[in-house]
Amino acid sequence: MTRIRFATALCLATLLSGCAAKYADYGEPMKLKSDDRVSAEKVFSQPDMYNGREIHLTGKVDSVCAKKGCWLRIADNARTDTIFVKFTCPVDGRLIPMDAVGHEATIEGELSIEDISQEEARHYAEDSGKSPEEIAKIVGPQKQYRMKAPAARIYDMPKKK
Repeated sequence: MTRIRFATALCLATLLSGCAAKYADYGEPMKLKSDDRVSAEKVFSQPDMYNGREIHLTGKVDSVCAKKGCWLRIADNARTDTIFVKFTCPVDGRLIPMDAVGHEATIEGELSIEDISQEEARHYAEDSGKSPEEIAKIVGPQKQYRMKAPAARIYDMPKKK
């Protein structure tokens, strides 16, 4: 009887562990409550409500800095706009892996809406692998939704070792 209970418990634990969401955390530990999540769509629909606030931003990773993984972009579901996330934690080597693109993520940080220079916009476009033709189309200051973020959680990613 004890062996049956043990085998049943082992099977149940294995089954439940397969159902758990797999994710990897990057940067500092998250501090906000998880029920404070705000989708990228909601930010774009009510930007003044979130400008200057600390939030848990949720959305899909659209692109990652190819050099060090020190920034990423979160897209809304329609992929019509993105929020640029620059990590404030110290980056030793690579922070966010390139294979995070396409995965759901939660980013903790302060959202701001600001203008960036043409040079800065072109720099980030180059880092994200845009073609010289696409980069040349960036002219003048660009409005950008930005986050200064110390923490990220990328879902369906193996945990870091």
